[in-house]
Amino acid sequence: MKHPRMTRIWDGSYRVTFPFDRDVVEGIKNIVPAHSRQYDPDEKAWYIAPAYFVPVRNLLTATFMQVEMDADREPFTPPSDDRAPRTDFHVLHLRESAPPELVEAAFRCLARIHHPDRGGDTATMQAINSAYAALKEG
Repeated sequence: MKHPRMTRIWDGSYRVTFPFDRDVVEGIKNIVPAHSRQYDPDEKAWYIAPAYFVPVRNLLTATFMQVEMDADREPFTPPSDDRAPRTDFHVLHLRESAPPELVEAAFRCLARIHHPDRGGDTATMQAINSAYAALKEG
């Protein structure tokens, strides 16, 4: 491998390969937080979150002068899951045999996580509320 290569993969992250350079490795570790990067020793490749694409590309360009990009490929989109309709139990991440106490506990936990006042999504919270209401009544 003569030049670094950045390839966008199906989940939106980037696979980064380059000739070994200790300064580049340290630069990636300094630029990209640990939760947004992963190294695969078998492939000798770094996987980085999309938010860090530009800083890592700039680091590679500054070090190697050229970066090969696989921009021609469209990222893989996983197929939609249309196998079974989602029930109220699925919305609350429960089995259909869940007792009422567990339904309420699941609702409270999910409400804490997904409430819009705590940074959650309004549509998700509405789905949780309607699922809980339906299960509470029936």
